[in-house]
Order: sequence, then C-alpha cells, then structure tokens
Amino acid sequence: MLDRPSRVTKDEIGTILKQGRTYHSPKVSFRVFYKPNTSTAFGVVVSKKVAVQAVVRNKIKRRVKSILRKNLAQTKSGYKSLFFIKKEGVEARFKDLEADIVYLLEAARILKK
Repeated sequence: MLDRPSRVTKDEIGTILKQGRTYHSPKVSFRVFYKPNTSTAFGVVVSKKVAVQAVVRNKIKRRVKSILRKNLAQTKSGYKSLFFIKKEGVEARFKDLEADIVYLLEAARILKK
C-alpha cells in the first residue's frame, strides 16, 4: 500500500479527470495533472467492466501499487496521477505490467533521470 501522502484524494480525482493529460499503453491508461508545490500522488482504478471479481481487482491494484512504490523515489514532485487498468492489463504478467507503467511515467516525464 502507498503511504497517505502518496495517494490521490477524492477531491483531486475530479481535477485530474477534467484537466489532466492522458497517456496510453496496451495494458494501462494514465492521466496526470501537475500541481506545483505538492507531493506526487497516485491512484489506481480497476473497473468491474475489466475484472468482475473483487479479488482480481484488488490483486491488480496491489501489483500496480507495488510497482509505483518501487519507483516512487525516482519521481518528480507535484504530479497527481491516475492509472486505469485495461482488460489486457488484468491478464498481463507482472513484468509486462511494470514495463508499461514505467513507460508511461517516462512518457509523462515524471521519472527523474
């Protein structure tokens, strides 16, 4: 689980959806909004349309949060982000999912070099 400052709040979700920039990969969609002078925060969305069983949805969320936790130290501050998992992401292996997420973070220029 991500620590509290690294999680997106309910109020921020609306802002991210309305004003955020979107990036896509085969397994994940990613929406990001820059908010200066704040810490970077992430959220993960796995809809019932993608994975009907709650057990599967929670498993995917745990995987994504694990990947984000691993890369959190390398991220720039001030970004509020949401990851939307696609049906292909539910069936993907951990390494493939990790590669897609890192690719999206690099595409959005959130990862430090």
